[in-house]
Amino acid sequence: NMQRCLDSGDAANAQKFSSMFDQLRKSGAFTEAQKKEEKNHYLDSLGELVAAVEREGGVIPKFDYEFEVNPDKVDLTLKDMQSYTYNLVKNEMGLGDLIESYIQKLEAQMEEEKMQNSMKQIQGELKKIEWGSQIRSYVFCPYTMVKDHRTDWETSDVFGFMDGNIHECILDYLKKSVSKK
Repeated sequence: NMQRCLDSGDAANAQKFSSMFDQLRKSGAFTEAQKKEEKNHYLDSLGELVAAVEREGGVIPKFDYEFEVNPDKVDLTLKDMQSYTYNLVKNEMGLGDLIESYIQKLEAQMEEEKMQNSMKQIQGELKKIEWGSQIRSYVFCPYTMVKDHRTDWETSDVFGFMDGNIHECILDYLKKSVSKK
């Protein structure tokens, strides 16, 4: 009865039915057996409906319409519902601007993530700058040596290396980086 009142738009009587239902529920008129019976009486999903029909040994018959439905009317109805929903969301509820702003924020976030990923690919692996993380060691005294810790390349010509003779070191680094890939 309460649902019928709601369907017909009679909110006052629906409120009365709701309060009567609450009073009956609070008074204990519904026992556990009644609740269990009510729970078993209704089916909550399509799966339960199919299971109930199969338990009874029945078959769900195909429903045939007694009237012909014009596909153009169906398309027109769907277009009307779509325009009504669009108008409701965008204009009447004022959600159009909010939705657009969220879409723009999401697009900006996606663009930022793409930019960060491309920067990570360009930069390569970044390491912390701290003791023991240097890429090269220079020893001038008591002996002379330059060592590249990335490739384990070494030379004793420190002064030549400092003057710009670094081609061997660069070639060794490039050979090692290509062999890793």
